Amino acid sequence: LGVVPIDGLRIRGSRAYGTLVDPKRCSSKSSLEIHGIPDGELCGQPTFAEVWDPLRRALRGRIVAGHNVGFDMGFLRAEVARIGGACPNVPVIDTALLARAVFPRLGKGGYGLDEVVEQLGISLDGVQRHRALPDAQVTAEALVALVPRLLDRGVTTFLDLQRRCAE
Repeated sequence: LGVVPIDGLRIRGSRAYGTLVDPKRCSSKSSLEIHGIPDGELCGQPTFAEVWDPLRRALRGRIVAGHNVGFDMGFLRAEVARIGGACPNVPVIDTALLARAVFPRLGKGGYGLDEVVEQLGISLDGVQRHRALPDAQVTAEALVALVPRLLDRGVTTFLDLQRRCAE
């Protein structure tokens, strides 16, 4: 789990939060291949139920941004439902969709986080990819870099951003 707050266009790295979460079950082979986190590293970490209240408070009054964020929100909703909670209805911005508005000619399959940050000139040197906190940090940097480019295209309000995401 990784959260990197942004206020205005300032990334608040000192207020970032990241933790591994013990799923209380074995990880799938595909998950291990993507993240490289073995079950032994997850065992003994906080459970989702233990991190949900601080996460819920961190989301209050915020806009959730993520790269292909629907995927992440699906997991979040499923985990919240699993512990009998209610997922807050928070506004969501997808940096993958915003990147399509800024870079319309990247082509099919060219909007992964690695490809987008490359277009934005953001370095991935030393970044441990496919881990929640480093990915959240890189996504925050991408969002901050995308906003001025969107402003140049007439996007000036959150409603404009939502419309761009829906196009």
